Amino acid sequence: MRPLTSERPRRSPLVAAATLAAVIATLLAGPPAGAQQPPEAGTGLPVLATPASGPLDVWPAHAPSGVEGFAATTSPETDALPATPEGVPQSIIGDPESVIGVDGRERLTSVKTDVYPLSAIGQIEFWQDGYGPYICTGYLIDGNSVLTAGHCAFDGAEDDPVDSATFLPARNRVQGIVDNHWGSCPVAEVWAPDKWRFDGVPAHDYAVHQLAPPCDFAETAGSFGLFTLTGTDAFAGRRLRVEGYPGDKGYGSRWRMVGEVDRNSVNFLHYPMDTFGGQSGSPLFKWNRPECGGPCSAGVHAYGASGSPPMNSGPMMTRGRIGLLAAVAQANG
Repeated sequence: MRPLTSERPRRSPLVAAATLAAVIATLLAGPPAGAQQPPEAGTGLPVLATPASGPLDVWPAHAPSGVEGFAATTSPETDALPATPEGVPQSIIGDPESVIGVDGRERLTSVKTDVYPLSAIGQIEFWQDGYGPYICTGYLIDGNSVLTAGHCAFDGAEDDPVDSATFLPARNRVQGIVDNHWGSCPVAEVWAPDKWRFDGVPAHDYAVHQLAPPCDFAETAGSFGLFTLTGTDAFAGRRLRVEGYPGDKGYGSRWRMVGEVDRNSVNFLHYPMDTFGGQSGSPLFKWNRPECGGPCSAGVHAYGASGSPPMNSGPMMTRGRIGLLAAVAQANG
């Protein structure tokens, strides 16, 4: 299989920027065991209709069966893997602009990713326009709805949905073995706001992957809640955690960083926490927010470092977006 490079055709400059900042390519030696095989190019997944919705202050988290609470956050061991582990070479689209200064990411090894709420974060493998598999990160907002970056679902500004996608909750690589603890599930349909699908506006670069029946991870992996704070710079100085699957580390390994938000507009967050391509779609979350009853996300990571000083960034939750995402999730069971 030939290596994928930045020569991959992208029609929209905005989508090209998103891809360069936040999407990595596949394994040169072929897809990993269990990965989807390439679909016919240009088929595209079905697109969900946008349901009627109203603003919501919060969307509640849901713990799996038998979980009355969850462990306090711990500091996981830092156990660096080589960027290209033996036998699993990767081709990166873009460059590591998203690591800002000294790399502050920590690898999750001592903390089990199959324990709630980390179980609700997973890796996405997808194909688009006959190329792939590419990887992103996503997180459950109910048992079968995965919130991720818009460019992990659509070639923005072109209304071009991905050919196919698979979600693997709680995936982690420990001692060289990739563990898909809760298995995998194909994506049946995708949704994103019109301002991403048709216009490619970065502040609207978020999407939902609707999982195919009978997949429902509500009582195994659980799901995140959603929350927001009102006003420009309301998140400034607030600590959030970004967690996902960076492509410059070992395939399938989970990494996180906690830091303070630098600033926010009415719908976009800027933060210095380190990321890399493959972490697009990662939750920007608080471990516990009382109003949503558990782990709660304030946004979706989508872009590499830009500006002065350089900051990573992504769409922020708003009352309108929480209501819209809740409606999308509820409309599909």
